[in-house]
Amino acid sequence: MSTPALGYALVAFAAASWGLWPLILRYAEGFGPVDATVWSAALMGVSTLATVPSLARFEVTAAHRAKLRYVALLGVSNAANAWFFFQAYRTTSVALAICTHYLAPILVSLFAPFVNGEARHPRAVASAFIGFGGLLLILNPWSAVLDRAALLGSAFGVASAFAYAANVFLNRRIGDTFTGAQITCLHGVVATLLLLLLTSKSAWMNTSAATLGVVAASGLTLGAASGIAFIVGLRFIPTAHAAVLTFAEPVVALVLGVTLLGESLSARACLGAIAVVCAGVYVVLPETAAARTKARSEI
Repeated sequence: MSTPALGYALVAFAAASWGLWPLILRYAEGFGPVDATVWSAALMGVSTLATVPSLARFEVTAAHRAKLRYVALLGVSNAANAWFFFQAYRTTSVALAICTHYLAPILVSLFAPFVNGEARHPRAVASAFIGFGGLLLILNPWSAVLDRAALLGSAFGVASAFAYAANVFLNRRIGDTFTGAQITCLHGVVATLLLLLLTSKSAWMNTSAATLGVVAASGLTLGAASGIAFIVGLRFIPTAHAAVLTFAEPVVALVLGVTLLGESLSARACLGAIAVVCAGVYVVLPETAAARTKARSEI
């Protein structure tokens, strides 16, 4: 397999594996109640421990010290991302949770000019309107009775999207100083400690050993292994291409929600989900592809 092909395969595999989260969470709930903070803290802890070997020959330089504050902020934002993300899954349907979470690529494009001083993506505003329209179709706010769980779950999903967008901006500031495994480990320490501080003793006591076993297994696979596969894959393919491939996650999650978790999607909700995914893909498509399309249309 060629190097670019390997990169595409690794990124696609990682993204698709993350679509398994709702299935794993529902499976864990079969052993007893699952607290989102316990789940997030344990998951972060396992992923952090799995990447400790990356620090074996780590030497702190002046460049590292200058970026440590961004590593700490990444720990805070990723802890928030994990907590809000799993709260969304526990509160509402898979479709609504994953679609609100995947507003993140649109948010990155909208806020990049203010955070990184980059030129605004020419498709950012249009994508934002398309994504928002898709969410309206899923939420159906014009119905006679609004579903409180849907509103709360969508709020958690949107919050996780903002936190994930913060992760992207912070990773851009430290990606050239630390390796992927080092970033996973160092920021994971901060995220794990923060989540542990927010977790009550009773929540841990009410979590079964079987549930923690599921967390440990998923932390080593979907957490550490898929994360490392994604980081390695990014080295061989353009970032814009990788961003498009990450939409394998909502597709897998939506399919599993309907086929294995017994969720139903109305025609309206299906259209809304497609609109959200298309909005995200549209905003991260490479500019060269858009230019080629325009050129062909002018022939």
